[in-house]
Amino acid sequence: MLSFGEIKRRKMFQVTAVYAVTAWLIVEVITSIEEPLSLPSWSDTLVIVLLALGFPIMLIMSWLFNVTPDGLVRDTGASNTTPRAGLRMEWVLLGIVGIAVAWLFYRTEFDRPASPEESQPTVAAQNALPNSIAVLPFENISLKPDDAYFSAGLHEEILNRLAKLRNIKVISRTSVLHYADSELTIPEIAKELKVGAVMEGGVQYADGRVRIHAQLIDATTDQHIWSETYDREFADIFAIESDIAANIASALRIELSLSEKESLDRAPDASADAHLLYLGAAPPPGGPRQDGARPQGGPPAQGGAHPPGGPPPQSRQADDARLDRLDRTIEAAPNFALPYVERAGIYIQSLRTPGAVTRLSGRREELEALALADLNRALEIDPTLGLAYSWLGMIHRYNWRAAEAKAAFEQAIELSLNDSDVLVQYGYFLSNAGQNDQAITMAERALELDPHNPETHAALGQFNAAAGDYKAATESFKAAGQRGAAWVLPLAANIEILLGNESEAARHLHASEPMTMTVESPQWPALTAYTYARLNLDEDAERLLARFDQLAAEQHAPAAAAIMAHLARGETPEALNRLIEATREQAPYEAFNLTMSIAANVYRDPILDEPEFAAARRELRFKVH
Repeated sequence: MLSFGEIKRRKMFQVTAVYAVTAWLIVEVITSIEEPLSLPSWSDTLVIVLLALGFPIMLIMSWLFNVTPDGLVRDTGASNTTPRAGLRMEWVLLGIVGIAVAWLFYRTEFDRPASPEESQPTVAAQNALPNSIAVLPFENISLKPDDAYFSAGLHEEILNRLAKLRNIKVISRTSVLHYADSELTIPEIAKELKVGAVMEGGVQYADGRVRIHAQLIDATTDQHIWSETYDREFADIFAIESDIAANIASALRIELSLSEKESLDRAPDASADAHLLYLGAAPPPGGPRQDGARPQGGPPAQGGAHPPGGPPPQSRQADDARLDRLDRTIEAAPNFALPYVERAGIYIQSLRTPGAVTRLSGRREELEALALADLNRALEIDPTLGLAYSWLGMIHRYNWRAAEAKAAFEQAIELSLNDSDVLVQYGYFLSNAGQNDQAITMAERALELDPHNPETHAALGQFNAAAGDYKAATESFKAAGQRGAAWVLPLAANIEILLGNESEAARHLHASEPMTMTVESPQWPALTAYTYARLNLDEDAERLLARFDQLAAEQHAPAAAAIMAHLARGETPEALNRLIEATREQAPYEAFNLTMSIAANVYRDPILDEPEFAAARRELRFKVH
């Protein structure tokens, strides 16, 4: 008969306690040795299930049998006078509890990570941006090395799709390219980028078929969250891209709005051959010609990749070839929106820097009309393209149309909050309008998404300088310079002057001369000469002014460059006259950022603060209502 006294006599409570403590110890040990012994991740789960199943078996065995000095003996009931090993049971229980206490003390005090590297997953998790992901460059596993263009293009396509999702922070392509062929582990990469998940994969393209393997990894555990292999006809590439983006959102437990789901499912109206041409991979036999395919090292870059604040790279042949490729893509697929956006970006950069693209030497009005036509066509095809609105905002900004620029940029941000280029361009507009705090916010968010991009650091430096935070500006310019943006050095030199570090300012200027003496743009030698003059380094200033004079004789010198040159020579009346003329002209595009820097007097030059100069500068500022 089951009774409390019988349960107590058969030592059921002690047996249960011994089993519970022993089971806990076993689970603790398995958890500790799982990683060092490379046991499968389900090992601890299996042990817990087995221990749970063993518990009722243990109770039955304890009821039926006695542990005696003579061994295991069947217990026939209360009349059985065979002594149970009560004292022995208490000692066993005491011993197990002692072992448990010792193990707990060891785990608490001594079993800690031996090095910072061992704790990186935890650190990465603590510092990670919410709902953040880095998509590493895809490995090209095709037999042909030239098909690396295809894997690079596919990588950017997936990034572009993810960037449309508002609740996912996607690290920009510029920063993830930093980890191509990196020997860092996934947790180490995640820690540097401050993301919670990392996706990696490989792409193979051959004979009209594509094989893509993608896997999403939790940065905290270094375990797979999701993995999939696609082996399909290339004609299904849009569906594959959409499926990858949707699966990432699902794995990260992100709820998609109806419009986001529709955007992911929307397939461009382009044939497989036209899409191959756009990506830059070699088309199959019989496909569109690709004589101007992307040159070596030139993956696709929607809308152009010229620095927004500095001189464009000397890559005219690359831009010409890229423009030819886009022309053929649009001819093959006139309802494919992305090539229009990219081509418009090339037109706008050519307007900003005449001669940057050899074949684009027409009048400003003609090139601007071409850019506007492309952007309007792209938005007619796909009204969700935030980057297209951002380029429209730039056209309005460069034409001094503040209200129109503001509307376009706000639409761009609404559609592409995770596009670092859109954020930076909007930041430049806000800074031009005197809203430097908001500009800094935009740049800081852009840096979360693109921490290795020198242009983003440079933008933040300029916004901080305009806001008067010179220490922060110096740090940002230093970060930009370390990442290869040599054009920030003259800007950084002016900040060092304001901080009283004249020797450091001179060092920056001397280091910048390989760029300023070779770039085909008069504003850079003029700005550098002006800064040398502020340091009373007259011989250096004259050397740069000679370069300015040479370029000014060959091409039109923007008003901002002429003002800097006059100030460098001490020609104050001439500088004032040219500034007043600039307020009347409001010339579009040319040296626009330098013009805005003069308007805000980021250099804190006493001459520019004199009443007549100040009055003229006010006419150059954006008036946003």
